[in-house]
Amino acid sequence: MFRVYPKQTGFYFGADLGYGFIVGDDKVATSSNAAYANVDRPDGGFYIRPEIGYHNRDWNFFVQYNKTFTGDKGQIADQDYNAGAIGVGFNYNIPLGK
Repeated sequence: MFRVYPKQTGFYFGADLGYGFIVGDDKVATSSNAAYANVDRPDGGFYIRPEIGYHNRDWNFFVQYNKTFTGDKGQIADQDYNAGAIGVGFNYNIPLGK
């Protein structure tokens, strides 16, 4: 994970990279389309989560998008499922010094 804070107070941006695990049912939701009936769901995949926000000395307020690449061959261009989420949040900065 990295973040870039251009000024002491103001907007910032960053990103998080990693591997996400998808949990839940073993099969993809039942569908009337025979091509998707009884298809195993993916276990997870690499993800990227870009983030943009506003910060001051005590708080960060942000918007982020999380995209998990679920290709069964480990390739970003070969995705069988769409796994993503949009989020908003805030966090408190614990002061550790002056």
